[in-house]
Amino acid sequence: MRDGLETGGLPPSAQSAVCEMMEPVARVIENTLPALGGEDTRFVEQAQQVLVALRAPGPDFAALKPLLVNFAHRLSFTAED
Repeated sequence: MRDGLETGGLPPSAQSAVCEMMEPVARVIENTLPALGGEDTRFVEQAQQVLVALRAPGPDFAALKPLLVNFAHRLSFTAED
């Protein structure tokens, strides 16, 4: 991980574990998108932003958290439709 990574004070072992989970989470999002359709362009844009952030080298957890929160909120509405 790069210096200056915003980790919220996580110890290095926890940082490593969280980073290892980024790609599987990205794949889950990517694999569910076709089932949700592409009619909601803002939802698709948010999904792409989350995927880019999840796959960034040395992710910035402080920046990723609001992306995930907003995506999950919009996902709940998209899934209802």
